[in-house]
Amino acid sequence: MYKVSEAAELLGVDNTKIYEQLIINRALLEPVTRKDQGVLYFESEGVRLLAKVLQVKIDAARIRRGILTDSERELLKLRQQVEILQNEVKSLDREIMELDERLLQRARILADAIKSGEGAERGF
Repeated sequence: MYKVSEAAELLGVDNTKIYEQLIINRALLEPVTRKDQGVLYFESEGVRLLAKVLQVKIDAARIRRGILTDSERELLKLRQQVEILQNEVKSLDREIMELDERLLQRARILADAIKSGEGAERGF
């Protein structure tokens, strides 16, 4: 059983899209949903039907016999975290390159100042 948020994550859509499809395709999706303590759950078949109506492909490698295992869910979350971290690393790499360039520019200015004798006057 999958919560709406879990189904949305699996299908790569936001929760709103799931709820829209529940309204549009009520007759199709209602039999494959369950409500427990106010929380709506989809059966595995419901997630497959959602994928069809949303025209989204589910990565077959993550699904065995229509059931996403806990380890596959964890793997999916870890992959998303890795992607976030990779983006952060790329951003930090760009920042480091910019700082390196600034440092080199300042080193050149300092070297030029020392060569021209201005460094002695400024106390370098």
